[in-house]
Amino acid sequence: MPCVVITFYTNFAIEVNQVFGLVVVSATTIVALITSFAVSKMEFNSWYHEIVLQGVDKLSMSITSLSNTNGKRSFWMLPFETYFGICIKFVNPACLLFIFFHNLQEDLLVPYND
Repeated sequence: MPCVVITFYTNFAIEVNQVFGLVVVSATTIVALITSFAVSKMEFNSWYHEIVLQGVDKLSMSITSLSNTNGKRSFWMLPFETYFGICIKFVNPACLLFIFFHNLQEDLLVPYND
C-alpha cells in the first residue's frame, strides 16, 4: 500500500524531482522489512522464505531446477533465486505502478484527440 501512495504522489505532487519518490519507496520497503523481521521474532532463514519471498521462492526454485541436471544445487542457484524473488515481489510492482501513474498523469494533462 505505501508503494501505491508514494508512486501516486511522486507523479502528481512532486513531479519535478521524481527520483525522490523512488528513493522513498526503496527506503520505506527496507524499513518495513526490518520492522517485519524484528516483530516476527523468527529465525532469519524461515522469515526470509515465509515472509519476504512468500511463495515466490518456490517459483524461482522451480525455474532453477530446470537447469539442474546432476541432482545437486549449483553455486549460482541461491543468488538467482534471491534476485528473481526480489525483482518479482518488490521491484517490478514498484516500476509498473510508477509507469502507470506517469501515464495516467500524461493522459489527464493532455486531452485525447487534440
